[in-house]
Amino acid sequence: TILVPPFEVHNFRNPFRDRTQFMFSLPKSGVVNLEIFTRAGELVKKLITNRHYDIGIHYYPWDGRNNAGKRLAPGVYIYVFDFYADDGEYRSVKKKAVIIK
Repeated sequence: TILVPPFEVHNFRNPFRDRTQFMFSLPKSGVVNLEIFTRAGELVKKLITNRHYDIGIHYYPWDGRNNAGKRLAPGVYIYVFDFYADDGEYRSVKKKAVIIK
């Protein structure tokens, strides 16, 4: 028996102060991108760029800093998780992460 996880993406703690952790489960192996945007659509952080992951459950931490290494202001941010499976399937998820004081 082989257990295949569903396609899921979450971050916890949410809301968070200093750090959060993204948890994603992949039913197939493939390439992942994870980016953080302001509510206005400005890209503030590229967390994962074109990284290959195998089937399973994976974790990725984030310290709430932007690409320049500066801590982001408290507020609502949108994260976009793109998954390109090795067999050509594509999935994308948009969710909110909240930074508090």
